[in-house]
Amino acid sequence: MEAASAHLAAIVTSSSDAILSKTLDGTILTWNAGATRLFGYGVEEMIGQPITRIIPQEFLDEESRILARLKVGEAIEQYETLRVAKNGRKLDVSVTISPIKDAKGQVIGVSKIIRDISDRKAAEAKAAYLAAIVESTHDAIISKDLNSVVTSWNPGAERLFGYSAAEMIGQPISRIIPADLQSEENRLDERLPSDGAVIHYETKRVAKDGRLIDVWLKLSPIKNGVGVIVGASKIARDVTESKKAYQAVRESLKEITDLKAALDEHAIVAIADRMGNITYVNDKFRAISQYSREELLGQNHRIINSGMHSKEFFHDLRRTSSGGRVWRGELRNRAKDGSFYWVDTTIVPFFDDQRKVHHYVSIRTDITERKRVEQALSDGQQGAQLAMAATNVGAWKWNVQTNSIVWDEQMFRIYGIAATPAGFVDFDTWASSVLPEELAEQTELLESIRKV
Repeated sequence: MEAASAHLAAIVTSSSDAILSKTLDGTILTWNAGATRLFGYGVEEMIGQPITRIIPQEFLDEESRILARLKVGEAIEQYETLRVAKNGRKLDVSVTISPIKDAKGQVIGVSKIIRDISDRKAAEAKAAYLAAIVESTHDAIISKDLNSVVTSWNPGAERLFGYSAAEMIGQPISRIIPADLQSEENRLDERLPSDGAVIHYETKRVAKDGRLIDVWLKLSPIKNGVGVIVGASKIARDVTESKKAYQAVRESLKEITDLKAALDEHAIVAIADRMGNITYVNDKFRAISQYSREELLGQNHRIINSGMHSKEFFHDLRRTSSGGRVWRGELRNRAKDGSFYWVDTTIVPFFDDQRKVHHYVSIRTDITERKRVEQALSDGQQGAQLAMAATNVGAWKWNVQTNSIVWDEQMFRIYGIAATPAGFVDFDTWASSVLPEELAEQTELLESIRKV
C-alpha cells in the first residue's frame, strides 16, 4: 500500500500538468511542481490560500456551481476555462475535477488536474482565422491530393468556376482545365518542390458554362506532420478583366507612341517643367537650334532668345501659359551659330491632380522661309508705293466677291476727294475717275471678270 502511494506521489510530482487539491471551502491543500510551472506560484505561496487566487474575477461563480456538483459525488472531466497566473496572464486550460472522499464515502475535498491548452487554443484561433479568410476571399482556394482529386473548394472557387463544393470535392481537378492544357497539370506537379516553395504562373481555366477564364495561379505543396507532401493547394485569381485593361493600356501607349512619332516627324517639340526648364527636346528642335540634347536639357528657353521680342511680349506669354491657357504666337529664335529662325509656336500647359501646372509642351513649326517671303513682298510693296507716290500714280482694287471698290490714298489726292474709312468708294465715284469714252468698256470688263 505504501509503495503504491509512493508511486502515485511520484507521478503527481513529475507530471507536467498542474495537480492540486483543495477543501470544500476552496482552501488549497496540495500544489505540485506542474502547478508551479503553470501558474508561477511556489508551494509555500499557495498551500492554505484560497483557490480563487488563480480564478479570474468573471469566473468565480463557475467554481461555486462546480462545487455543488462535486458535493454529490459527481466527477467533472476536461472542461475548458480560463485561469490566471501570478504575472496576471490569463491561461486557456482544460480542467478535470474529481471529489475526494473519506472512508465513509463522504466528499471531503476536491482534486484538480489542470492542463495548459493555450498553444492549442492559439492554433485553433489561427486555423479559424485562416478558415474565415479562405471562406470570405474573392479568390478561388482549392486543395487536391496527389491523385489530383479535389479535397476542398471554397466559395471563391464556386463564384469563379460556377461549380458548388458538392459538385467538385472528390472530382478530378482536370474538370476545370481546358483540353489543350491537361498536360500542364502533370508538369506542374512534377515541379512542385519539396522545400515548401511556391509556383506562380498565368494560364487559362474553364468554367462550368464552358467559358475560358484567364487566371493567375499560386501552387503550394501541402505537407503532413512529418514533412511529406500529401497534396497541393491552389489560389486562383481571375485576371480576365485586368488582362483586357492591360491590353487596352498597351494599345493606348502604342497610339501615343505613334502620335508622338508623327508629331516628331512634323514639328519641333520641347517639354519644360513648371519652372520653364527644358526636360525634353526632339531631333527637329536640336537640328534647328544647333544645340545638342545635353546642352539643352536643364536650360531655360532663353538659350535661344533672339533679343527681338520685348519684355512685355514674354510677360504675356508666361502669364497666359502659367495661368493654364494655351498660348499661340510667332517667335524669332537664335541658333547656336547666331543665325535667326522663325517658328509658329503653340504652348500647352498640363496639370497635376491638384490642377496645378506640372509641365509645358511646346509645339513649333519652322516658318523662316515664309517670313523671308513676307519680308520680300513687304519690301517690294513699300518700293512700289514710293514709286507711285513719286510719279503721281494711284491704285485701286475691286473685290469681285463683295463687289466693293477700294482706293489708295494717292487716288483720293489725285481726284481731290476726301478719303473714306478703309478707302471704300461707291460705283459712281469710281466711274468719275474713268474717261467717259472708256467707261462702257471698263464696266463691261469688270462685269465679265465678276461672272467668272
